[in-house]
Amino acid sequence: MSTGNHHLSREERRARRQAELERAPYVVATVHTSGIHPSSARMVAIDLATFTPTGELDEHVHHVLNPKADPGPPHLHGLSKEEVAAAPTFAAVAKSICRMIDGRTLITFDMALTWGFIVSESKRAIAHNRRAQAPKQRRRRGGKRNRSNFGHVPKPVAIIDVLTTVRRTGATIEDERLRGVTRQWGLSDASPHATPERAQIPEAEFSFESTQLTWDLYAALSDPVSYQTEELKADRCGLQRTVLRVDAAHTAPTADNPGAYQPGGALEPGMEVVLTPQIELPDTEIIQAALDAGLSYSEKLGRGSSLVICNHTRDLKGKAMHAQRKNIPLMADTAFVELARATAAAAEHPHNS
Repeated sequence: MSTGNHHLSREERRARRQAELERAPYVVATVHTSGIHPSSARMVAIDLATFTPTGELDEHVHHVLNPKADPGPPHLHGLSKEEVAAAPTFAAVAKSICRMIDGRTLITFDMALTWGFIVSESKRAIAHNRRAQAPKQRRRRGGKRNRSNFGHVPKPVAIIDVLTTVRRTGATIEDERLRGVTRQWGLSDASPHATPERAQIPEAEFSFESTQLTWDLYAALSDPVSYQTEELKADRCGLQRTVLRVDAAHTAPTADNPGAYQPGGALEPGMEVVLTPQIELPDTEIIQAALDAGLSYSEKLGRGSSLVICNHTRDLKGKAMHAQRKNIPLMADTAFVELARATAAAAEHPHNS
């Protein structure tokens, strides 16, 4: 734990920091928010714990946060409006959060949401600090400006997405909430469902339990899905997704949509493809194959959707369930990629097909 660094030289501070990172190179983050979209909701609590390579807890930090906005219903996060109102803002504790995350591998249960809120709140804090320090930034004599640190978005060396890793195992997940997955994996007896007993657990205690469960699940999985921050970008809802996925969703189709795909038939230019979470291949591989074949990609399922990529055929949920109801065909990811690549190859070499 880094304390008393103010009297050390720069080299000594760097050496101490490096020792901290080598001792505990992993940090797990749990967030509680007022909603599910970082673009419109706010973070009201964050729990951070660092771990050694052998899984020992090294440091734990918990912050309740005042978003200076509607904190949402208490049942979402377990905090009263009074608790939130008495808490510091994200900007006030941003340095503490960055110290925990910078230089470490960040482990999240749901990367799109957790990293989405961390990035969103960090950018709000930076903007707040700029406004607060604006009067101090007026030119001094000689044309020089004061040097100020407005803060930064945390800088993990990598971000692990545990839920996506679980999905890529191909297992049928009965309940995709953290406690549902850890129960299915035999790591916990905790129920994912809200109960009167659970409502009595203090938010800080419940959050730390979630952080520990996320670590336990990460440690039980092989080949974790990992991202670099530069591979990610906020979508229209503020959720962090791959750059290709976000850009593809905003790219205009290159041809008119011919309608729904006919099972057993050919893919046609302009067909609109939608992904479900129930896939095993990387989303970038699937989307790139679709684009190369002249298809378009959409995050939303609608009547204009041509094909939905889903590896499950039973107990459908979410987009897959609605696709079935709308008579939009489903196709497994591997089968789709093979067909899309064959379509692209045929279009590139029409005389060989």
